[in-house]
Amino acid sequence: MDQQLSSMILLLEDKDPVVRDRILRRLLNRGESILPDIARICHEEVSPERRRRLQRHYPRICRELTLESLDRLARRQDDASLMEGVYLVTRLLHPELSFDQFHREVMELGREFLLEINEQRTGFENVNLFNHVFYTRLGFHLKDPRMQQLEYASLRRALQDRGCNPAVMVVLYFMFARLCDLNLLPLSMSGGLMPAYVEKDQVLFYVNLASQDATLMSEEELRRFCRMWNIDPDKETYGLVAESEIIVLYLEMLHNLYKSRAPQAAEVYWIARALELFPGEEWFTQE
Repeated sequence: MDQQLSSMILLLEDKDPVVRDRILRRLLNRGESILPDIARICHEEVSPERRRRLQRHYPRICRELTLESLDRLARRQDDASLMEGVYLVTRLLHPELSFDQFHREVMELGREFLLEINEQRTGFENVNLFNHVFYTRLGFHLKDPRMQQLEYASLRRALQDRGCNPAVMVVLYFMFARLCDLNLLPLSMSGGLMPAYVEKDQVLFYVNLASQDATLMSEEELRRFCRMWNIDPDKETYGLVAESEIIVLYLEMLHNLYKSRAPQAAEVYWIARALELFPGEEWFTQE
């Protein structure tokens, strides 16, 4: 067993904050490889009390590493990987979750899309097929439309039972669309995000995720949609935004929900720190 690593981890309990910060930085400098090392020394530790102390520090070290990865992703701007970003945010809630496990859970459903989408079809046909798989074959559906329940804010749960709140629905929709290489980009609209299909820098149609089957809309139909929701389309400013804003939407929903439903939960602290890495306009706020 790596006694040096074991002793370093336990120094995180030192009374001196300077010592704790210095030790934490040394641990983080070892990168993601430290996580299996910690798991190994916990397994090999013969003292139950010492093993318990070591295991207690694993979530914090994992979350600190997750924030460093999110920081690098945020600096990449448009080159950010959506699946990577969604995984990292999810790992803040589930520090034990590996990327391989997350990728496997996503791909169990992602294969259903890949069987249908191909370059021989038009974008309109592919998006219609995508929507059929998403809503009908897999059965994704909206739950808790006012976003007040933590259970429907869980992306991992949504991958299992398909029910989720509107913000998670947006994240899942874009994540699977990106997996299929569909030219669906996030469009800023009234403080929210809507998928827009783009070819040769032209928006060809929009996807209404507020409908049961994600209706495809033209520009004029989008204007009618705005009026139906008491939005003045002549004052509305549409614009494509960076893919990282989907991650921001996910983070903001989680932060607002945890803060209102479980204000003492550790998730509030970690998600707030993650949000600090993505400065800019708020796409989602909960009253």
